[in-house]
Amino acid sequence: MPCLLKVALNKDKNEEAQKEVEMALFSLSNINGVTEMKKELYLKEITEIIKHHQERLNLTQLAYQSTWEFLIFRYENDKSLAETIVNELHFSREATRELEKLTECVNRKMKENKLEKNEMQEIQILMRWLRLLNNFFISCKLWKEEHAEVERRVVSLFRTTKVKEKRISDLCISLIATIAKSEAVGVDDLLKGGIVDVAFEEIHCLTLEIDTFTYCLELLKEICDRIKILIAQRYDVGMLRTMRTEIFEVFEEDGYEDLIVSFQEMLPFFVDECFQYGLSKNYEDYFIRF
Repeated sequence: MPCLLKVALNKDKNEEAQKEVEMALFSLSNINGVTEMKKELYLKEITEIIKHHQERLNLTQLAYQSTWEFLIFRYENDKSLAETIVNELHFSREATRELEKLTECVNRKMKENKLEKNEMQEIQILMRWLRLLNNFFISCKLWKEEHAEVERRVVSLFRTTKVKEKRISDLCISLIATIAKSEAVGVDDLLKGGIVDVAFEEIHCLTLEIDTFTYCLELLKEICDRIKILIAQRYDVGMLRTMRTEIFEVFEEDGYEDLIVSFQEMLPFFVDECFQYGLSKNYEDYFIRF
């Protein structure tokens, strides 16, 4: 690792040096999170690499994503990195910016019907970012306004890719469910970012695939569970009622409650077949009662 970090710190702009930097960072990204190491061995160097890119944009998209992948993998075992990742290096802001650039490229090529499966680098890097964000939100407990921007970007990406690029939309809906369960994101943030809208929209699709349907149920149950906890803690009842109204009553005309009840006999099948943690076989758990 010290040798790879030394190569990655090379700031020469010639093509050969840049290729060596990219290969070094890509190699570092393949050191998985199970491998424990003291942050004194890497944090100063990785922070310097990220900050230099933020100032000079000297890395390729793959190299920059690989740098963050190495750091987020370390974060899974060392939560003391939260301050550096969230507040100093602004991971959510950086991920949003990279997703925007990659999404523009993918959308343009989808319109031109120029996507070549398993060959387009932008798709592969985009998918790597989505997987990395999933790891981040599983671990992160530190709120930052920038998280909401990630949420909105992922929701938008899901909507634009769910027809023509299922590989990406599947990762998006999985990430959306993870964000809904993250301690770093509040219920009101889920409303503002459009995650709740996506869940309701998708759950009413007659051709919805079983895994997507399960993710949506998981998401809605998580929101119900959070509000129930706030009720138990004697949180502001008026505010909770307003929140419930915002979440559910807008969709009453679409028959959300009737839809869930209609799945009463099938819920055990969904829970057992999809192996999704946190789901309940009791349809009442997907509602909020005052």
